[in-house]
Amino acid sequence: MFNYLFLFLYFFFFFFFFLILDKKKNFRFFLLNFFLVLIIISISSLIILSPQSTENNTKMCNFLLTVHQETCNFPAFFIMKGISSHIVEVAWKFNDVITYIVIFILGFGPIFLLISKSYFTSMKNIFNLTPLKIIFLCCFPGLSLFLIAVDSGRWTSMLYHMVAIFYFGMIKLKEIDINFKLKIINFKNIKYNFFTILILFLLCFSWNPKAVYHEGIGSFPAYRMIVKVKKFTNNFKDSKHIFNKLKISN
Repeated sequence: MFNYLFLFLYFFFFFFFFLILDKKKNFRFFLLNFFLVLIIISISSLIILSPQSTENNTKMCNFLLTVHQETCNFPAFFIMKGISSHIVEVAWKFNDVITYIVIFILGFGPIFLLISKSYFTSMKNIFNLTPLKIIFLCCFPGLSLFLIAVDSGRWTSMLYHMVAIFYFGMIKLKEIDINFKLKIINFKNIKYNFFTILILFLLCFSWNPKAVYHEGIGSFPAYRMIVKVKKFTNNFKDSKHIFNKLKISN
């Protein structure tokens, strides 16, 4: 359900991406986008208004267990819940809002600083649109996910990745350039470098928003990921793993 909702709410990222790349912007371009939005809305509405029944969910789980030896876990039962049941779970409090304002400032501040100093290289100045205005417009619908379900950590991650992919993709394609002189760290000043690197490390690796908004902020995710790596290494030994398939095909 949320996959289709995600496509709809983040559609502007795709629309503006191809709008900037497609220099013709003819009738065919807008017609295809119209049909794409229509399909996404139709499928999303069907899924949201008609959640899977308990009987169908049982059949699906039995099929997965019999044919693929896969046991249904929480995600399988998740699709039986209507969107109203998710909205009921959301109850933002004042301290939660303040926490997420800080998360957005620390997490999104640097990339939006770069975006504010950027400009389009080939796109005509339509309605005085800048990269910052367009990306703000693209982000706005996605913020509604924070009011639909409690998985705020997931929505934060998806929103940041959409911004980063759009922005750096445009830079890679030379459609956006940065009018900003980045100050290079002076490696001769060891004391200055130490505190600068320490601040950058703490900013990037010492905290993370947890999966659910009311759980607050986690600490030292980088350390925990290193510890958890050994738990996933056995997965790569599986003959069905994609890396092993690529190795065999080569």
